[in-house]
Amino acid sequence: MPLKTLHVYCRVVDNFGDAGVCWRLARQLAREHALDVTLWIDRPAVLARLVPDLTLNAAPGGALVVRPWPEAEPDDAWPDVAVCAFGCDPPAWLRTRLAGGPVRPLWINLEYLSAEHWVDGCHGLASIKSADGAREHFYFPGFRATTGGLAGERGLLAARDAFRAGGAAAAWWQAHDLPDPPGRRVSIFCYPDAPLVPLLRAMAEGGEPTLALVAGGAGGDALSQWLNGLDKPTQEHRLPRWQAGKLTLVRLPMLPIDDYDRLLWSCEVNFVRGEDSWVRGLWAGRPMVWQPYRQTDQAHRIKLDAFLDWQAPALAGLDPAARTAVSDLSHAWSDGTDPGPAWIRLTRALPSLSVAFDALSRETALQDGLAERQGRADDVAAAD
Repeated sequence: MPLKTLHVYCRVVDNFGDAGVCWRLARQLAREHALDVTLWIDRPAVLARLVPDLTLNAAPGGALVVRPWPEAEPDDAWPDVAVCAFGCDPPAWLRTRLAGGPVRPLWINLEYLSAEHWVDGCHGLASIKSADGAREHFYFPGFRATTGGLAGERGLLAARDAFRAGGAAAAWWQAHDLPDPPGRRVSIFCYPDAPLVPLLRAMAEGGEPTLALVAGGAGGDALSQWLNGLDKPTQEHRLPRWQAGKLTLVRLPMLPIDDYDRLLWSCEVNFVRGEDSWVRGLWAGRPMVWQPYRQTDQAHRIKLDAFLDWQAPALAGLDPAARTAVSDLSHAWSDGTDPGPAWIRLTRALPSLSVAFDALSRETALQDGLAERQGRADDVAAAD
């Protein structure tokens, strides 16, 4: 069954991550797979902050159209595939069509990303709704070849390597008024419950200068109070910055989605969260610390351990101290305990960890990605 048109339906629940994942997938399917793609989103303003040049109801340079969530049935031709992201319910009029009629699109439930092994067995399964016979397919992104793959554009790692090797990285850094002190660069994008201030204190007291680029909104009142006690440079800068011992801290504004990639490419260590930045941190090929959304039943710990288990073979040849530093820092960061001691141990192993995470990104990129697998009817409809 050759695919021609595909619609993605997105209801924004988890801040910007849902919108980012859906945008990247829709854009890649349009650009690289010759599909006519419509992204229907209930909060276009959220996506517009990630894609500043976004234009609704227009196709910017390709066959991708972004439109507000369709409460009423549109007049357009029906898609071959309807992708309902993250378990969102399709509009009522679409739900009726999915149950039968002259045009019955393939219905895909694009689930959240996980490294847990149960995902492999559930990917591709179908559920027939007893009320009307509609057939829903469960599509699970994942890190192994037996899942639905990861979002990643063709040539992404080549673009990353060229950015680092040429003058583009320095030019981008300067254009964003970012300081360039000696030492390491660290990007931090985290949930409010992350133990951010203890981490920053450890950086300030460390042996090597560290530039921490902290996303706006991170840290909450605790960070604000800590920053109030620090010195701010007298020179005016576009972005606010502070100095504490060996630490230079910069608060970042919301970056366009492609500039966030460049930020990750420019840093030696990346703290990421959720889903979209999690995958982009992997593609950056640098040591990363992932923070899952904390849950009261400790399900986040299970998800974190599954991811650490997946990446463990890539670190197997390293010194045990390097391996445990990654695990200990990840757990402290996720559980809200003091990450300082594990951070210090991780910095001592950065050279070997950098090589290992670069190799991990390249090995993972050899697998077919999320868009490649969704762009093939034989994979999408494997359960039929």
